[in-house]
Amino acid sequence: MLKEWKPDIITVQTPYEEGIAGYFLSRWIKSKYLLQLHFDIFSEYWIKEHWLNRFRRLVSFWVIKRADGIRVVSRALKENLINQLNISKEKISIVPVGVSFSIMNDIKDKNYFKGLIDKSLEEKPVVLFVGRFYAPKNLELWVDVAQKVRKTIHETCFVMAGEGTQLENIKELVRKKGLSDSFFFLGKVGHSKLPEIYASADVFLLTSSYEGFGRVVIESYLSGVPVVSSINAGTIELIKDNETGYLHDLNSEKLANSVIKLLIDKQCCLSMGQAGKKKILASYSIEVLINKLITSWETLVNKP
Repeated sequence: MLKEWKPDIITVQTPYEEGIAGYFLSRWIKSKYLLQLHFDIFSEYWIKEHWLNRFRRLVSFWVIKRADGIRVVSRALKENLINQLNISKEKISIVPVGVSFSIMNDIKDKNYFKGLIDKSLEEKPVVLFVGRFYAPKNLELWVDVAQKVRKTIHETCFVMAGEGTQLENIKELVRKKGLSDSFFFLGKVGHSKLPEIYASADVFLLTSSYEGFGRVVIESYLSGVPVVSSINAGTIELIKDNETGYLHDLNSEKLANSVIKLLIDKQCCLSMGQAGKKKILASYSIEVLINKLITSWETLVNKP
């Protein structure tokens, strides 16, 4: 029985090394080939991440053009495939990445969660970052924004959770700018603890050059926290400017002004965070995404 069985679909997570292997395997066993694209392969910032990425992009373009179907995580990625590689829109399905995240509904007082990080944070505005400490996150810009916010709202504190190659450099930059008393570096935080960290924040700040998919944005909104972010493929679909947060280019003055506005206008901060939560629950719940994923499989299998 097993000798007669073959899969209907071969799918891979990345379009270069795995992509090549998946493509030739699918052709060998005569199955449909579904390529998954979870990051912005068109970004020049991604090219600079690793010396192999320029070659990987060439390989990826070759594989993408030959795939039977392509799953992307955002509308922006779909548009790039259509406009830059002339891929038929019928071949592309948008199915974002799911997020397993526990919403903290039981305790409404943010000061409780701030106190879990450090008692000195209670009653103070908190701006949060969660993620890898590496070049695409533009964390030097993040610190620059923090410095500008601090000049206007002196009691603001900045919580940064995560690890990475630039962690020590950012700590040193914070020290040189005289901001050490307002920064709290949490290091690597377990997934089960993340909801508490998000619940402590008043505003989430993201300064990335590019994001394949803004998972931290979804986590922020599920926590009712509005987001101020740089414009990139991973955020423009998740953040509705002036409704659930603010989007700007990589400009520290504009980003800082939006953070300051939210910290001063507590009602605006609350309403934007709740609007973001409502949007995410309606469009990015696990149930919605599972149905979209199954539909993309069925559509591909039924194609002639």
